[in-house]
Amino acid sequence: GPPNSAPSCQITAPESGSTVVNGGLIIFEATVADVDLSADQLSIEWSSDKDGDLGVSTANTDGSVSFSVAALSVDNHNITLRVEDELEESCIDSIFVQVGTPPTVTIQSPIEGSTINETDPVVFTILVEDEQSQPNDVGLVWTLDGLPYTTIGATSSGIAEFTEQGLSIGNHTLSILATDPDGLTDSDQVSFTINGAPSSPIVEILPTTAFTTDDLSLSIVTPSVDPEGQNVTNNIQWYRNGVLEVGATNPVVTASNTAKSETWSVEVTPSDGLMNGPAGTASI
Repeated sequence: GPPNSAPSCQITAPESGSTVVNGGLIIFEATVADVDLSADQLSIEWSSDKDGDLGVSTANTDGSVSFSVAALSVDNHNITLRVEDELEESCIDSIFVQVGTPPTVTIQSPIEGSTINETDPVVFTILVEDEQSQPNDVGLVWTLDGLPYTTIGATSSGIAEFTEQGLSIGNHTLSILATDPDGLTDSDQVSFTINGAPSSPIVEILPTTAFTTDDLSLSIVTPSVDPEGQNVTNNIQWYRNGVLEVGATNPVVTASNTAKSETWSVEVTPSDGLMNGPAGTASI
């Protein structure tokens, strides 16, 4: 017969220079051919310059090859494909693959499901860790409610932190995407709520013209409203001539406690159970 021809071979996946996650299944793909022999009769071996022989595989009749490796060590690997025909003529192809560990990113503050009053600052604290890279080399993308927020990075100690004031009342979702220099990623997400203060009630004291024989009664003309619809409780405090009346926390001050020419004031402070709203006041 004619002189024997060497087989041809090419690794098609993954792309040379790729980074794969440590511990994950790695699938190598290739194409092989031989003008003298069916592809499925070729001898195919895979190896790593770091981990040694990885195993053998068999090509399909169309020359396609798929080979899976359960795990490679964390290192830079030169993966070699060696193909031989029945006369030991060979073809060799290789690619460079880096096996790495992805970063870990954790949102430490705010806590998932937490509620923060609108008057309080929101402290965002992120912890970044990476076994192979410095935390300050890990890129962070912050997203708030689905919109780009900031790209502030972590320090060398792995902490990224800043304070925000004035977020809108309601529910918010913060998402963080961390990408290390090898292109490996991790993400975290928390949801939290900004609690709005109840509105100031409009109050008055009845009767509008009072005599020493009249009881003074608190009247709430317009009740306080909570923006989240929570129940509002009112804390009442009376003042005589601008001085706090200790224990005077009822809606009524009896006539026996008042005298001619005194000035009486009432202060009604609404609360939703988490924070107080602005007080409503009236005097007579």
